[in-house]
Amino acid sequence: NLESCLELNRAYREILTEAIGQLTVTLENNRQLQRELPKQLAERVNRPTMPTHRKNWHHGLVFHHPYFRDINGMRPPPNQDEVTKRQNREQDPYLDIAVRWSTEEIRMLVSGVRNSLLQQLIESLMDRKEAMAQRLLAADERGDDMISEKVSKEELTERIRVIDGEIEQAKAFELRQLLNVSTRPVDWLRISVVDMGGMRSAFSCEMNWKHLHDDELNRGPWTSAEDDRLRKIAAKWQERCWDEVSLELRSGRSAFQCARRYWGHLVHRYRHGSFTREEDDLLMRLVEACSNGDSIPWAQVAHFMGDRSMKQLINRYERSIAPHRRLGRWTPEEDLMLLAAVHICKANWRKVAEMLPGRYSVQCKERYTVRYGQHQVFGQFTPEEDRLLLEGLRKHGKNNWTKVAQEMQTRSANSVMLRHRRLRRILGVADPQPEDLVKLPPADPSKRSHDPPQDEPRPQEAAH
Repeated sequence: NLESCLELNRAYREILTEAIGQLTVTLENNRQLQRELPKQLAERVNRPTMPTHRKNWHHGLVFHHPYFRDINGMRPPPNQDEVTKRQNREQDPYLDIAVRWSTEEIRMLVSGVRNSLLQQLIESLMDRKEAMAQRLLAADERGDDMISEKVSKEELTERIRVIDGEIEQAKAFELRQLLNVSTRPVDWLRISVVDMGGMRSAFSCEMNWKHLHDDELNRGPWTSAEDDRLRKIAAKWQERCWDEVSLELRSGRSAFQCARRYWGHLVHRYRHGSFTREEDDLLMRLVEACSNGDSIPWAQVAHFMGDRSMKQLINRYERSIAPHRRLGRWTPEEDLMLLAAVHICKANWRKVAEMLPGRYSVQCKERYTVRYGQHQVFGQFTPEEDRLLLEGLRKHGKNNWTKVAQEMQTRSANSVMLRHRRLRRILGVADPQPEDLVKLPPADPSKRSHDPPQDEPRPQEAAH
């Protein structure tokens, strides 16, 4: 009510008056130190000292930007040209490619946002409690039972107990509740330093939260109606101004979500289907021209290739046309090397392949998953597995065999691809759906096995 607001205002005025007094004293001390500073600096300059190197200064940094540093590795202050470029928000030529956020970093970010909002809410409640406690203490010193004309000590004590209850309730709030009651912006600098350990900048934390992980964002699957509206709105704004596109879409999507959906799924920049002989010849020439020893810069190869993605080129080269690839059965020695490499490199199949001459990442992953993967099933597919396969393709899109296999958990990506091809032949349709499975003959359960085949077929080429 109006009376409690007036009392709270008076309490805040008393706190501000006290803070101003403390600030005045601190300011006077600061001015005194400023008057003494020239004398201290003069004594330090006149003192003979030998230049020392900073202990954590690494001489390898002389080969990196910025190239001009002092004896301690510190860069000079920015000149007028750099200041102007920063004010104009010009592109930084030394801007590094952002490192992908890990699952653990995302968890730390969400936890940091909740902690920041909770701390702000508790600080606000504690400020109110402290103001009331000071007024209660002043009344005790006066020996008065009334805080003001209409507020007694008992009423103020009860309000303090209510605030204590609100603080305890706030500690149990979910993130969405904290977002709804928060009136102050999130302290991204604190999250960057405290929660993320300085590994992510405050700007990076803010952008990642606002565009991808904000609890108020719509992070569900895109619908066909959303895709149609997104195409029309993006065309209206000439495939720019994604903030305006997001506002006009009105489906809870961020600007980044809209741009990523449009360019990643609604606009096909790459050609799909089988590689032609001319494309294979061009790919081989590009790999030979761009390679540096055993390292192949696939981004550069994809740039000159034009209408094929980097993933398509890697799969085509490693699965089909690499001149030094080894095909056929794996030897016992290769299996031992594979197990040792997986133990060292975990699931980084590209590094695993570097330890097995002649084998590529796709082969290593397929061999380990089929031969040594847990819960693998071989033989005929059951009707339930066929249904999961077709529903997975409907969910993730055509040729996305890896994600479908991950959801099924008992089949490898290669076996899923081969089964889909067989379903197409049996059902006589180019794109079989779960509803078409009623036409299949019943499967023979005796042909299913948990033991891997002794002579595994060579992985077939997948059209990406």
